[in-house]
Amino acid sequence: MKPQTEATPRGRRRGQAVLTRLRSTDDFTNRGRLDIDERRLILFLVTVLADDEGRLTESYRALLLAHAHDNRHWTHGKTLKSLQSRASKYLGRSAERIPAWDKIVDILRVAVPHPDLDIVLADAAGLYCRAIGADRPAEDYRGELGLPIWAEADPVTVDMVQAGLRASRWLRDECPVPTYAPLPRTPVDGKEAEKDYRALLEVLIRAFRHLDAQIHDYQEDQDTQEDQEVSTLRAEIAKLREQNRILTRKNQQLTSRNMRLARVAVEAKAPEEASRLIEQGKAKRLIEMFPAARDAPSARLG
Repeated sequence: MKPQTEATPRGRRRGQAVLTRLRSTDDFTNRGRLDIDERRLILFLVTVLADDEGRLTESYRALLLAHAHDNRHWTHGKTLKSLQSRASKYLGRSAERIPAWDKIVDILRVAVPHPDLDIVLADAAGLYCRAIGADRPAEDYRGELGLPIWAEADPVTVDMVQAGLRASRWLRDECPVPTYAPLPRTPVDGKEAEKDYRALLEVLIRAFRHLDAQIHDYQEDQDTQEDQEVSTLRAEIAKLREQNRILTRKNQQLTSRNMRLARVAVEAKAPEEASRLIEQGKAKRLIEMFPAARDAPSARLG
């Protein structure tokens, strides 16, 4: 029997990119078991943890490297394959439930770059609280509670999650003010809500002003550069015009001189022969035939 060289196994292949088939909150296999808030949280986590190829393998490997040696940790004794299998129940297209908060914290801390960790943890905490209907993800949690800009969207896509992360980074880097004003799940006191929304409005206003200033500075730079280029071109044109004027004057002088020399030569030579030489373009030869006119033209041209 000829060995099979190309096999296409059914179902999910080992190492297959999770984000290949999970592109939005509508793509979950178990939509009936998960409400929209739960699917938002899972899609957010998968998008954050996936590498450039859409795989979670490196995040799982980093988690094992950090904690698998600790016999008190929930990853102790697990291999990469067994961790992938277990985690697919709460991180992936076939998820059946959301992950526990301690698991979320552990994997985010080892897989997310440190500069982005506060942003991601805050959004994860806010989404987790929505999913479980609580005010805080855990009693000992003292971090920020944030919500992404797409938190009310249905469906949510991977592209929306990635765009939200880029926007959060920009606000953090360009507008160093508190960027998270938690949107309450349940009614709250009017004064507290107004305070939160005012903080969010301040962030947006500062972001707008910063962007507007950047645009204004860019336009001024462009105008200055254009003015300098126009001034340089005008100077070059003026210089070329002056050079052309000088050359034209010199050319007129030379032409006048040659014509006067030719006229002297014609007067000293038989008209028929001089005309023949001029018609043949041999005016120079005609002049050379008369040394007196060439060597001392001023005496003859007066």
